Amino acid sequence: MNEFSLPKVIDTRRDTDGRLIQIIVGSTTENVNEASWLVAVDGSPHADEAVNRAIHLSLKMGTRRIILVHVHTWLSKEAAENDLLKFAMQNSVSARNSVEKAGLGWQLHAALGTSAEKIVEIAIQQNCFGISIGHRGMNFATSVLIGSCAHQVIQFSPLPVLVSKRPPTT
Repeated sequence: MNEFSLPKVIDTRRDTDGRLIQIIVGSTTENVNEASWLVAVDGSPHADEAVNRAIHLSLKMGTRRIILVHVHTWLSKEAAENDLLKFAMQNSVSARNSVEKAGLGWQLHAALGTSAEKIVEIAIQQNCFGISIGHRGMNFATSVLIGSCAHQVIQFSPLPVLVSKRPPTT
């Protein structure tokens, strides 16, 4: 599946103003209730490493799908309708391709909100085994000032969190 072909919409959620706040699509609608690993994706090499770790664990555990989550902080009502899924599809191309290459199904949750909180919320709602997330390795000052999403997920999550750094290049 390339970045421009749209998969089947599984579900959508809207806020009280009617703004699209979450859209769920997937490579398959089978095993929708099966527990799996959740991976936060943003198109970065760090997220790709988190996907690879989740694939490895899923294959060992015998699960057949991985949940991918892309969170966008805020979009206007019109932009959410037009762009929420588009941004998630663009930032998950590599992740979706890796999951499909491993022979697993995927479900992509495109959501609006605070990244760490949404990631944990979706993982709990989907009854996930745990969360796999990439870590960019910010320096101390940046991490203290703005915090890292990975650190916040660790703090908020009652589920196990696997934090992956991008492997060193050779």
